[in-house]
Amino acid sequence: MFKKLLLTAALLLSVMLTNSFADVDTWHTANQATVGWDAPTTFQNGDPIPQDAVLEYDLYTATLADHSDAVKVGHSTSLTGVLSFTAEGNYIVGVSAVRVVSGSPIGSSDIAWSNVPEYCLNGATFGISYYLVPDLPDNIYKQ
Repeated sequence: MFKKLLLTAALLLSVMLTNSFADVDTWHTANQATVGWDAPTTFQNGDPIPQDAVLEYDLYTATLADHSDAVKVGHSTSLTGVLSFTAEGNYIVGVSAVRVVSGSPIGSSDIAWSNVPEYCLNGATFGISYYLVPDLPDNIYKQ
């Protein structure tokens, strides 16, 4: 019985550590955030991407550090995107590059996440925190 309890506790601790945001350097509090990125310069096989290639980008958010709950939240044809948050929480931002040929998407990269240093500017990881704001007080009076 004790071994089973100890094993369960170890498993729960492992899941909690895997899904923590301990690896995020900076949290930005906002209900809307603009993020930017650099375009990839090579295909996954290492060949250079031609200058006339059309790339677009899909935007994602996740609330778990392992990104297992990733949700596509937007699309951009430029090197920036705007994310709007409606539910309280801590969010990690993700971007994937989509190759477009003759107006149709033909394939996309893996998602680059804002909590992975090698995908972030100068290795500085970040996340976005969103909190609901209280409504105005009313019935103000002088005491």
